[in-house]
Amino acid sequence: MKRSISSVLWRMAVAAVATLLVSGCMTVRVVDSEVRAFTVAPSVAAGSAYRFERLPSQLANDRQTRIEGIVEAALNRVGLRRDDQGARYSVQIGEGLMLDNSARWRDPWRNRGWWGSVHAGSGGSGVGIGFPLYPYPEPSQYVREVGLTIRDLAQSRVVYETRAVHDGPGAQSDEVLPPMFEAALRDFPNPPQGPRRINIDLPRVP
Repeated sequence: MKRSISSVLWRMAVAAVATLLVSGCMTVRVVDSEVRAFTVAPSVAAGSAYRFERLPSQLANDRQTRIEGIVEAALNRVGLRRDDQGARYSVQIGEGLMLDNSARWRDPWRNRGWWGSVHAGSGGSGVGIGFPLYPYPEPSQYVREVGLTIRDLAQSRVVYETRAVHDGPGAQSDEVLPPMFEAALRDFPNPPQGPRRINIDLPRVP
């Protein structure tokens, strides 16, 4: 009878671990951005052509070329198309990254969570749960900002401006750029007034 119970508990433990592994592979990360956008009438027409405009510091910059590729995909989704020769609008891109020094002074006991264990074998089985005895430092917190400005070339005036800000330990990774630009262009070309928080799912790579 004891061996039978141990066998059942062992199968339960294996099933629990397998479930955690599968769910971990399928977990999605949410990139939350605070967005503010401004527009002037008339709004940018769907299907309009644009070209990228670079500042002197962005010329001959491989990173800028990469970011333009990300933004081009985001602009395609909202109905704009790139045409360097027949552009009606120019698009200027900006980005910034800053270490959030204030994160160092956060309470080290906050958001610690619990850890647990399951063990089974011929000698017995059991389930344990506990918490760390000592606080450990939080990962570095970063603040990343991206911006996009659309200018009417014929009238030489800005017709659309948007900014997205994301903070957290993963903000230093470039993988957050596509969802941040997607958030920045949410509801284009007629965004609501005022700041808003937009969440974009970023699937984790297994």
